[in-house]
Amino acid sequence: MDKKGRFDIPGRVMEQVDRCNKDKACLTDQSYPLCEVKYSSADPRFAFIACRSLGHECNYRIYSNSTHLCTCPARTFIYKRYER
Repeated sequence: MDKKGRFDIPGRVMEQVDRCNKDKACLTDQSYPLCEVKYSSADPRFAFIACRSLGHECNYRIYSNSTHLCTCPARTFIYKRYER
């Protein structure tokens, strides 16, 4: 884990997190909740990460098939590396 965040996320991934409107709070603040993984596919490239609450405004949240999904590159990386 780096000194700035909760997880060790490569710079190439963090560079992709350019639309964050929360100053990357879910990646740096231990008390800030991550979006929860609702289910994933057998293919590790795909994870369907349900957004934690409807009140949590995030530029990476999309609505699809009655579910709010997280499309944040860093959150997807965390799921793939840490399985959480």
